[in-house]
Amino acid sequence: GAGGLGERLARWSFAGIAIAATVVLLGMHQNGTMSLGGLRTSLGFLLLGEIALVTLVAVNLSATAVSREREDGSLDIILTTPIEPGAYLRGKHRGLVRYLLPMILVPIASLLLVVLYETLGGFGTPTTTPVAMASGTNVDVPLFQWQAAAAFSLMFIPFIGCCVMIGLLWSIRSRGTIGSIVAAVLIIGTLTGLVSFCAVPVMNSTNIVGPLIAAASPVNLVMAGLDPTGWLPDALRSGGDLGSMGLLMIGSGIVTAGAYTTLAVILHRHMSRTFMMTVRQLAGTT
Repeated sequence: GAGGLGERLARWSFAGIAIAATVVLLGMHQNGTMSLGGLRTSLGFLLLGEIALVTLVAVNLSATAVSREREDGSLDIILTTPIEPGAYLRGKHRGLVRYLLPMILVPIASLLLVVLYETLGGFGTPTTTPVAMASGTNVDVPLFQWQAAAAFSLMFIPFIGCCVMIGLLWSIRSRGTIGSIVAAVLIIGTLTGLVSFCAVPVMNSTNIVGPLIAAASPVNLVMAGLDPTGWLPDALRSGGDLGSMGLLMIGSGIVTAGAYTTLAVILHRHMSRTFMMTVRQLAGTT
């Protein structure tokens, strides 16, 4: 229908505009109209904006997936069929993640473009910043660490998948769509904010745990990849080895991806067990 066509256009328009914005920023740096520091700042705002928008859309869609069916009465029809709650919820989750995939891949594609630009040497424009460390060594800090980009690519899809599962949880528990959206946004926003803010002191003060904890949040990972001297100062101060620090971030990305996946599985099992009771309570049939 028209709505479906409009939604598809919105998703692909977001992808096209975001990728085009990344290319424009890189082009401005390459032709000398933007400094390397300005490029870092602009990319930071662009990437964080992409992450925030993808997360909000994921929460909005998942938080209304069940509550909308409750409001229009189609959930009552579904409950008369032999479908199991686990299969119903698994289908919802898989369908939402698949629907969101073009948007989820946007920040990953943006980072790949940045790393490719950096690998090609900025087409003759410097893409590294020399930084003198307290140890007496000089570190050439790249525009964006490719290891941080790899870690982000590993953990971002499981992160969004976990957000979708949390949204489904509140969609089941809420009587209406507005309540489910508000609750899911508050829960996911609070959890993401707490993880991001609590990780900052650890990132700033420990040379091994800092890079490991950077991948706990996509926000921290992007900032650490753009500015490791500011976000992981102790890891560089102790030896200035960007390569070892990057390998720690990749390992952390793998662990974080597993953690978000495990949390989504636990939530799915919990919702499958309590689905019928919760739905009937809200429908007033118990």
